[in-house]
Amino acid sequence: VKYYTEPEQQETTEIDDKKKAGDRRGSANESRTPQQNLIQQHLVQNLNRNMHWRPNSNKPGIYTDPWHLTSLKGHTARIRDMDFSSNGKFLATCAEDRTVFVWSLTSLPATRSFRINVPYDHATKICWSPDNKALLVHTHQESTVMVFKLDKCKKDKESWFSGATNSLTFPKVFDSECVGLQISSDGRHVMSCSKDGKLILFDTKGNVTQKIDDTGLGSNHCARLSPNAKFVIVCGFSPDVKVWTIGEDNEKASTKQSSQTSTDSTLRRAFELTGHSGSVCDVAFEMQTLRVASVSRADGWRLYDIDVKYKKGQSPILLKKASFEKPAESAAEEEISHVALSPDSNVICVSLGSDLMFYETEGGTLDRCIEKVYTTGPITGLKFDSTGKYVFCTGDKHVRVFHNVTGYKIEIRENLNKLKHNTGVSNSATTERISKTIETSRKFLESIGEPEWK
Repeated sequence: VKYYTEPEQQETTEIDDKKKAGDRRGSANESRTPQQNLIQQHLVQNLNRNMHWRPNSNKPGIYTDPWHLTSLKGHTARIRDMDFSSNGKFLATCAEDRTVFVWSLTSLPATRSFRINVPYDHATKICWSPDNKALLVHTHQESTVMVFKLDKCKKDKESWFSGATNSLTFPKVFDSECVGLQISSDGRHVMSCSKDGKLILFDTKGNVTQKIDDTGLGSNHCARLSPNAKFVIVCGFSPDVKVWTIGEDNEKASTKQSSQTSTDSTLRRAFELTGHSGSVCDVAFEMQTLRVASVSRADGWRLYDIDVKYKKGQSPILLKKASFEKPAESAAEEEISHVALSPDSNVICVSLGSDLMFYETEGGTLDRCIEKVYTTGPITGLKFDSTGKYVFCTGDKHVRVFHNVTGYKIEIRENLNKLKHNTGVSNSATTERISKTIETSRKFLESIGEPEWK
């Protein structure tokens, strides 16, 4: 039975009329059987429950997809950025609701969160300190870097966050939007980059140690620090991606200082990644800093090998490229595209507006495109976790977590080739371990109804 309700101002009168009608029918109710009275009670309960229902409800639906693991919910406005802790146990997100959330990733899909309020402002960029004891955020209105020191306590035999204090605020150096904020893995440098072309290095106390007023890219779209704290990479309106080195630029100096920490923060031009025909939206490093992926709305993504002798003039090697099969949905989303490279560099994940695409890097083929991950806007961030099993993407109010199904397929194919050609198989124990890995991956693909590559 379906019920329709009139506007709220008529609800009270309708309920009163129903009560009066019920009183007039009191004698008729006494003649009904117990089953008829029970049915009437259920109908009345359904009526009362639906009296406040409205057809134009704004409650979001539940997102479902075979590759989708879970959604991290807590923010009440659009999420701007995210970052993983160095130990891979935590994820930090910042949103326009003036909050920062820290999520536990040790028991996915179940998770717990800790909330930090950003006073009188909201953060647009966020990053973890190497020791996982502090968070750095770049605020929108004040355009400064704030450092939040995290306090922990042990509860139920598990260490969890109990508070956060603003221990340091960097001086204001930007007048435009921040497009990159990251602290080096050795904890010596804090990199910040603005959209108007500035690139700045701070020390951990907030002092400016190196500054480039114009990167020469027209406008900056994204800036990253390499995992080995050696390179700074910046992309922007220009089709070329520029890379700088941090510190000493000769092998002898690095050898002499191998036993002590270098304090040199000089930025020196290293090389460029060329080949795109339009502005580059995003870049991503591989875990070992051997490869870099870049994406452009004009001609798709590219994968480069940067393990070259650039000091002797050798240029990075283009390994693979692929173009998008579908155009941009609207002009407003022209520059909204992100790229993520799996830790083993076997999978490239690219976002185009609100669509999410998984590519195999060896052949450059598209495995699957997940359309409309978010219905209210584009994807604002994209990253693999440290294990490479999951892909995290931000947009709207939720963090979507997807299985790296393409990675499972590649793992099965590579292990089958090892068994077939006896590559890397030294004894029976190794063969048994590889066989179990194949069996586990196949069971996972069967559980989500995904076919195995032939």
